[in-house]
Amino acid sequence: MKKNLEQHIADLLQRYDLVTVPGFGTFVAKRKPAYYAEEDHSFFPPSKDLTFNLRLRTDDGLLSDSIARRENMTRAEARRLIDRITDEWVAGLNRHGHLYLDPLGSFVFHDGKLRFISAPGINFLPEAFGLHPVVRRPVEKHETLLTSIPKTKTPVYTLPTSRKLSVKRTVMTAAAALLIAGSVAWTFMHFGSASMSGTETVQQASYTLEATFPPVKIHPVKKAVNETLTQDNRTAGTEVQGPTYYLIAGAFGQEANARKLMERLAAEGYTPVEAGTNAKGLHLVAIAAYKDAGEAQKAKQELRAAGKEVWILTKG
Repeated sequence: MKKNLEQHIADLLQRYDLVTVPGFGTFVAKRKPAYYAEEDHSFFPPSKDLTFNLRLRTDDGLLSDSIARRENMTRAEARRLIDRITDEWVAGLNRHGHLYLDPLGSFVFHDGKLRFISAPGINFLPEAFGLHPVVRRPVEKHETLLTSIPKTKTPVYTLPTSRKLSVKRTVMTAAAALLIAGSVAWTFMHFGSASMSGTETVQQASYTLEATFPPVKIHPVKKAVNETLTQDNRTAGTEVQGPTYYLIAGAFGQEANARKLMERLAAEGYTPVEAGTNAKGLHLVAIAAYKDAGEAQKAKQELRAAGKEVWILTKG
């Protein structure tokens, strides 16, 4: 076989909670949520705890079908292969009293009963792939000394009034000059014409008032002109994007591991793509992506027949 029987069982445990070995027993993967171990001050990620049930021995076809598909043999041939290997397991148990199946765990006889001990550090939950326990380190408390900041008075500045007085004085001077000019003009109009002869030339007095204020600049008001935006008469068609079907080959907590898998798949002749991250924050690597669900299902069957464990993720 390309893979031993133990590895076939381990691969199925990542997708199923029960994997029955005909005539031997059933491996049971029970989901366990993340928890905090106070004695170790550590947070442990979610996992699947592996146990073994000796009473469930009836063949449900799951293991036989998986081996037949991967090893390119019939289901009957796969069943005979399983029976031969399990007979060797039982013989080893009876001969040595213990049996180790990598990466599942160990079987030992204890007080006349068969006992299963799962292998440490093995997590069959795909969503938790790449997650490791995190040790909580106590935070040291530091005392902070508060020092009072002396209050400072905000300085008050008095603005000089000379400019205001200068403006007021200039206005009064201009008003007085206008009043004098007006009175002189009125006197000339009423009394000057009676004393002048027809041949006398009167030279009108001219008064020049120097402007005391800076000239006022008048800026013409510019009318707002609404700019007319010229749009193209051609209406761009909106392309309707359908769902994408990704054949996921792995999920990683670190992006570097995802890159390594993509490089390995590319070296094997595939065209891997990044499928984003899932709800757990794991980086998903797809061995291929399709727009048609039927093509994705067909490709999944072909890849599994070639020994690639993939599953379909639909996005869009």
